[in-house]
Amino acid sequence: MSEEAYHEKYPIAYWDWRAWSQDAGVRSVSLSARGLWFELLGMMRKWRNYGVLCTRAGFPMKLGEIAEAVNAPVYQIKPLLDELEKAGVFSRSKRGAIYCRRMKREAPVLATIGQLTTQAGMSLPPFPPSPPYTSIVTGK
Repeated sequence: MSEEAYHEKYPIAYWDWRAWSQDAGVRSVSLSARGLWFELLGMMRKWRNYGVLCTRAGFPMKLGEIAEAVNAPVYQIKPLLDELEKAGVFSRSKRGAIYCRRMKREAPVLATIGQLTTQAGMSLPPFPPSPPYTSIVTGK
């Protein structure tokens, strides 16, 4: 299963809240910049080049494309991206594409999981199974 197919089939992502709250770069930027970064992370999860902010065709997203994708004007996005970059929250590829270092590290693991489950004829659950439900009222 390709990475793109995996993410279309399993749209729910596991989120490491502890890593998010303890990342010094993320914590050092404004709330607006963190919100933009969160949006960008969601966009980086969708495409074939997992963890890289690029168009569906695989080209690095330009400032105007980013602004359009997050439904905000360029004049708001530019200073927030500068703030995130200055804080070291993201890196840039040789082609200038913004990427998340952690997502790039995790990409091979996701690809392997997809290949192994396809070969075994298995499908992954979109999220971990819930713990057994116990009613607060009846205790059952």
